[in-house]
Amino acid sequence: MRAFRSQPGYLLVELIAAVTLSAIAVAALIPAVSGRSEQTRRSELIMWITDFDRRVRLLGLQEGPVRLELGSTRELTASVVRGGEPTLRLRLDADEVHLMDPEKGTQTNFVVFDRLGRSADYTVFIRTRGSRFSIHVNGLTGRATLNYEEPIP
Repeated sequence: MRAFRSQPGYLLVELIAAVTLSAIAVAALIPAVSGRSEQTRRSELIMWITDFDRRVRLLGLQEGPVRLELGSTRELTASVVRGGEPTLRLRLDADEVHLMDPEKGTQTNFVVFDRLGRSADYTVFIRTRGSRFSIHVNGLTGRATLNYEEPIP
């Protein structure tokens, strides 16, 4: 013999089970999504800095020596040494940015690229909401590598 419910709808136990399973699924997805966005931000910053470095090198080949500077507003600018307004600009989506000379281990305000598009090695230190890291750029090749990574609690 089959048992029928007297009223249509869900039992309280069924509702509790559905809410519990939904909460477990959401709790499992939140760390994966938030960590992924910080990793994506780091990858984008490396890509932007590498692309900007290539454009500065090309400007140096076309126009002569170029000066790469870091402004107070987390903005990298490049201008031809012989004068004029900045030709290239890159605003970095970060909380804090520093331009460093890795040989001296000191902070610097600019890097000069010669007529062949070469420069001294330089490092861009970046602090975002979730981590601190640095991107080292080889002065001869323009290859950028992620050097240092420290999560912020």
